[in-house]
Amino acid sequence: MVLEGLERTHQDDNTNNLKKSISKGCTVISRPINLKSHEVLAILRGRKTQMRLPMKPQPSVPVVYFGEISSNHVFDKLEHNDSSYSKSLTFACPYGVIGDRLWVRETLMLQGDKWHYAADMSPVAENHIWQDKDLCPSPQMPQSMGRILLQIKNIRAQKLFDISARDASFEGIEMETASRFDIDEKLTDKFIQTWSSQDKTRHNKDKIKSPLNLWVWVLEFDWWHP
Repeated sequence: MVLEGLERTHQDDNTNNLKKSISKGCTVISRPINLKSHEVLAILRGRKTQMRLPMKPQPSVPVVYFGEISSNHVFDKLEHNDSSYSKSLTFACPYGVIGDRLWVRETLMLQGDKWHYAADMSPVAENHIWQDKDLCPSPQMPQSMGRILLQIKNIRAQKLFDISARDASFEGIEMETASRFDIDEKLTDKFIQTWSSQDKTRHNKDKIKSPLNLWVWVLEFDWWHP
């Protein structure tokens, strides 16, 4: 989302530069994002450096191309797949711009009188008191209990099915066994299957419908502990 009147610092992918800019008083926008436990674990293990999030709302007309990201970080070219029709619209990424941060909200579990991160059951440094509660879903996690900050280093728009095998691996997808001849196809297929299984809108009486080839925001990021 474009926020005018705010000074922003656009760092490279070196997280030390981000820390230095903050210490000098430069403004970096921070927003929350909810992640599932397996996504958190993939980040902590260094396997996940990308995430795909659906555009909301989706473009109302068929699109064949999104223009390059502009200086104010919006994709501002939209074309119909009929050559006789062309229309320009503006789509701003609601998750921020390059250099902004996302603080991760994740599920917490109470063991004894201490809270733990559900992803790996490591203890939470700051203990929060909730009465009659032993589970804290990710949307309810306070920022003070967060342990992961993501720094956005690239943003682009893409159709879901256009993901490459390389990017599927950057999404944290792993294959236990596969020959070198079919590893690419298996990686992309597994990513689509994982996406479909997690999309509750695509479930119908225990049957998973074929996933939609949505337009998604692709965020590439570095991460560090706050």
